[in-house]
Amino acid sequence: MLVIGQFFRSAAMIEASSNFSHKIATEKKSTHELVTSGVYSLVRHPSYFGFFWWGVGTQVFLANPLSTVVFMAVLWRFFSYRIQYSPMPSPLQTFLVFGGVLIGG
Repeated sequence: MLVIGQFFRSAAMIEASSNFSHKIATEKKSTHELVTSGVYSLVRHPSYFGFFWWGVGTQVFLANPLSTVVFMAVLWRFFSYRIQYSPMPSPLQTFLVFGGVLIGG
């Protein structure tokens, strides 16, 4: 989980390059380009996907079942809130790969 999560998070930041930001953009900048290749072609929000599984993976690795459940709930709520600000996904990317479950929509 840790390695997969870190891979997706890092790859998302690298591929999006200057288009990546930790802040939610509510307006499109003239320099913004939609990234649809690489990990973005596999997962709607690869950075969120990666952070979610990395965070949960840290607690699984530490064999901490209570924190694993708490991390899952907190991260799920956090990313569900953030995803509300995203444009609608394409039909192919309807399901976010948090186990194939659509969140925030």
